[in-house]
Formats: sequence, C-alpha cells, structure tokens
Amino acid sequence: MFGMNQEQIMGLVRQVLLIGGTLATTLGWATPDKIAGWTATILSLVGPVFMVASVLWSTINKTQANLITTAAIQTDSNGVPLVKKVEINPLAQGALDVARATPPNVNIAQPPASVGPVGTGL
Repeated sequence: MFGMNQEQIMGLVRQVLLIGGTLATTLGWATPDKIAGWTATILSLVGPVFMVASVLWSTINKTQANLITTAAIQTDSNGVPLVKKVEINPLAQGALDVARATPPNVNIAQPPASVGPVGTGL
C-alpha cells in the first residue's frame, strides 16, 4: 500500500481505529446502552470464529509446500538467503504440491517406492 512496510500499515490502522472510536463516542453513536448490546453479540461470536480460523490457518499453513517455501525465502537484512539449501523427502501424496511450490534453492528427494504389506504367510 503506497510503498509502506507492514509496521507503517499497522500504525496507520491503529490511528484510524482511534479516530473512529473518538468520533463514535463524540457523536453519540457509542453510548453505554448501545455498546452493551454490541458487546454481547460480539463476544458470543468471537470464540467460534477464532476457533474455525485457527483450524483453517493451521491446516493450510502447515502443508509441506508452505513449510518449504517459508524456509527457503528467509533472508537477512542484506537480502542474503539464510537457508542455502533445503532437502526433504516428501510423502508420496504431497510430492505434487511440493513440486509446484518449490523455490530454486530447494532440492527434493524422490518419495520412497510403495512397499506391499509384509506378513508371515500364515
């Protein structure tokens, strides 16, 4: 957003929220009676929403492809990669997703061949 970094954007958001809260109080939009109703509604929704968001975030963020990409893009203040090489042995079902998201400095081993069930032959 206009060449701002994340800290500048978050600072701007904090100031906008402060201005909005001040205007709402000054103009009478946020009276104790009105706020009590909103608070009860918001509090009854916050728990379930955050629980679902947490499950989705964990499921999406912790895929093999995302973990590899996250490790591979870490750089120091000079832009030098912190991770020179990533070597993994992905699960067979995750190999295609990993291959799609693989950065150039990542070396992927082939998944192990499937082995049939081993038994005693009884």
